[in-house]
Amino acid sequence: MVRLANAAVLVVDDNARVLQAVSQLVGALGYPVMTAASGREALGVFGEHHAHIGCVLLDLTMPDMDGLETMQALRAVDPKARIVLSSGYSEQSVRRRIGGDGPTHFLQKPFVEDDLKAAIESAMRTSGGNGE
Repeated sequence: MVRLANAAVLVVDDNARVLQAVSQLVGALGYPVMTAASGREALGVFGEHHAHIGCVLLDLTMPDMDGLETMQALRAVDPKARIVLSSGYSEQSVRRRIGGDGPTHFLQKPFVEDDLKAAIESAMRTSGGNGE
């Protein structure tokens, strides 16, 4: 799937400071940004705007509805949703926990701008699903 020139990045993190900082970084990379402070809020935003969202940058550890539950709910709306899961845990640890249908990409926290850019660009070029 070809990335739309104006495809937005939905940034999801329950930590307000992280949400603001990452959103600013994504915007500085030239992407329109949508934000959500919880998995439930992300599901609402995605349900309404998923045709315009190129990828979702999703925090793994959140209260109420964690990143894995959120990822499953987003994929119920759009099975090809491109998801970059972000965590302080190692990628191997997270992938073992997830099993089969994991994120499109993984971004280890803490990350630098170049890693963020590479993860978003790679996800945008991907057709969706588990790294397809």
